[in-house]
Amino acid sequence: MNKLFLATCVLFLILSACASVTDKGRMEDLDEIIRSFDYAMMRADWRRAADFIDPSKRQADINFDQYKKIKVVDCKTARMIVSEDKLSAKREVDLQYFLVDRNILRAMQYKQAWKYNETAKGWIMESGLPVFE
Repeated sequence: MNKLFLATCVLFLILSACASVTDKGRMEDLDEIIRSFDYAMMRADWRRAADFIDPSKRQADINFDQYKKIKVVDCKTARMIVSEDKLSAKREVDLQYFLVDRNILRAMQYKQAWKYNETAKGWIMESGLPVFE
């Protein structure tokens, strides 16, 4: 009886540890994806940034020309809310951007929604690119 109880406890601890490691890995993946997305915005690589958006939610005819006059100069996470199951996240981003054609610096808050795709084993953005004034 004691051996069965001990084996059950050990199995439970192992399974709990595996779930914890999976959650940690998933959160590390989200951090990496967000850094890559932010890097694409900072480099004005809007086509690359659009690749992070769920294809079923991506606007088919994104006018990338409208982004030519935008230079993102700062991008900081203001708030991040991750679901309890670690399969979705809401991110509020403070952006500072420069309107190149008018020589004006502006700031805005940009909201992102991310979802973990179990099939692809990766994060995908459910929201779109920022809409600049």
